[in-house]
Amino acid sequence: YGLKLYKELKKEFKNVKIVYSGRGCHVHVLDKKAYKLTLKERNNLNKKFLKYKIDPWVSYGKIRLIRLPYSLNALNSRIVTPIKIKEINNFNVNNKKYLPRFLM
Repeated sequence: YGLKLYKELKKEFKNVKIVYSGRGCHVHVLDKKAYKLTLKERNNLNKKFLKYKIDPWVSYGKIRLIRLPYSLNALNSRIVTPIKIKEINNFNVNNKKYLPRFLM
């Protein structure tokens, strides 16, 4: 679902990223246009993209917590890493680039 959601969001926004958080992949929209959406506009986007199994609570705007790229997810000791679209088909959570040096 993530890649399809990414492609749909790219039709409306310019700066869309896929990030591995250590607990799954997430789509981040980083456009100023997205930051300025009202709660009603966010709710409309939630309805539009519900088929992609988004978390409406997060995308609605009630929470603004994301794991920053290259920070460490303390729950599972994985590095939060942006994923390039060309890498998505070869994505593997066991890749060493997601592990901090102290676990290698």
